[in-house]
Amino acid sequence: MKPLHKWLIWGVAGAVIVATLGLVGYRAMQQVGDEAALQVGHCLVHGEGTTDLTYHRIDCNDASQYSYLVTEFNKGTTCVDDQAAPLTVTTKGRFGTLLETTSCLIPNFQVDGCYSTVEEGRHEYRLSDCAAAEFRVTQRADAASITCEGPAVAYEFQKAGRSYCLVPAG
Repeated sequence: MKPLHKWLIWGVAGAVIVATLGLVGYRAMQQVGDEAALQVGHCLVHGEGTTDLTYHRIDCNDASQYSYLVTEFNKGTTCVDDQAAPLTVTTKGRFGTLLETTSCLIPNFQVDGCYSTVEEGRHEYRLSDCAAAEFRVTQRADAASITCEGPAVAYEFQKAGRSYCLVPAG
């Protein structure tokens, strides 16, 4: 084999190895990025449409859209807090095994925000114009319970330590 031909083969093989390692590293970073968004204390919004099961991390103080607060992160498919809605993600492990992790979500309402219910069991709400909304949030506390004034009613997530006072909107 000529020296030039030998170097060409080694160069191509090296490029293939580097490209493969780069792709594997990129995929690993993508998986870690998604899992990192699902950690306790982070806030998430889901993708547009009813069939889009993607999620994106946002600032928990962002009042421009409805978001969820992650209160638990578990291996498996259930939440310890029965008030939280589970979001289970299945990923492929190192050796092709399927791994399930569940983030447990509660509403991340903003004070003075107005919301309408989309699906109550999953804590799915949408930010609405106050004239057309079902309720408005008057108070929020990082506590298991809250004392609400006047016509407001408490909406408490005791295990998560988050509570709200809600009044009818409109």
